[in-house]
Amino acid sequence: MLTVNKILIVDTEGSPLLTQVSVLDLSGKVVYEATTPDFPTADTWQPKLRLRSELLPELTQVIARNTLVFHFADHDLKVLRASYRKEGLNFPEIKSMCTYQLAKKYFPE
Repeated sequence: MLTVNKILIVDTEGSPLLTQVSVLDLSGKVVYEATTPDFPTADTWQPKLRLRSELLPELTQVIARNTLVFHFADHDLKVLRASYRKEGLNFPEIKSMCTYQLAKKYFPE
């Protein structure tokens, strides 16, 4: 059974490699947020500007051994895996849930 503090909500932006990530706890508090220099508005909005090679090890510390909730998990997991692979890093062991799939199941119309 999952405990509340083991679930994190993760959002990435729509690029093939990670350029922005936000991680929230179940109360909506941001527990990690960062952008890379290639994020489209990195010059004006920089919550935590990091090279991808710096960002991913930090992110690993936050998300490892947690259940991650995504709105469209297929996309977000593809972005995360591709980014870790490009940096030569292992993707951390996680469980995931997809609110998009849950919405389709419980609200088919």
